[in-house]
Amino acid sequence: MFVVARGGYRAAVVAAVAVLAACGARHETAAPTPVKGERYVARLQTVPDLKPVAATVTSRDIAEARARIGGTIVKLNVKEGDLVRRGQVIAMVADDRIGLETQAYEAQVQAASAQNVNAQAELTRTRDLYAYGVYSKSRLDQVEAAAKAASGALSAARAQRAASAERGAQGAIIAPSDGRVLKADVPKGTVVVPGQSVATLTSGPLVLRVEFPRRTPPL
Repeated sequence: MFVVARGGYRAAVVAAVAVLAACGARHETAAPTPVKGERYVARLQTVPDLKPVAATVTSRDIAEARARIGGTIVKLNVKEGDLVRRGQVIAMVADDRIGLETQAYEAQVQAASAQNVNAQAELTRTRDLYAYGVYSKSRLDQVEAAAKAASGALSAARAQRAASAERGAQGAIIAPSDGRVLKADVPKGTVVVPGQSVATLTSGPLVLRVEFPRRTPPL
């Protein structure tokens, strides 16, 4: 235990205050420590607001390649993005019934052709015998009529066969114009009906169709 006289106590307090004042004075006059590191400058400027947008290469006019007959797609020659020319075969549609029908007409042609050969041979023989007075004029007229009927039947059978073959040839789906295939999503083996679209093509000058997003109003 320390005992300090009254006079000594005052001297101690004065000394302590002087020390604190001296410390505070040195703290206030100390130089700031420099900051080390990168320096950034902030300034006001306009920044463009860029956003990605979707665009499609298309044309003003669109052409459809449609099936002319019903049946099954047995061949697809194009895909999306291909360039095609007018008249190019895009796909093939086959109908088994048309093939069987054509075969039946072919058999009719062969039968009519055989009948026509016999009728023409009979006409030649009858004319010869008529010239020698064996057959009468009525008999000759009858044979000539039969020969004409056989010839007409042969022509009709050939026309039916040609019509059936042409109908089968219409299974070829052709490009209606020059352009690029935009869509060909009907796969091979699909059953189609007459008039159904198999491919969508561009027709005319190409254009770039851009889809802009809806702009959000500022807050």
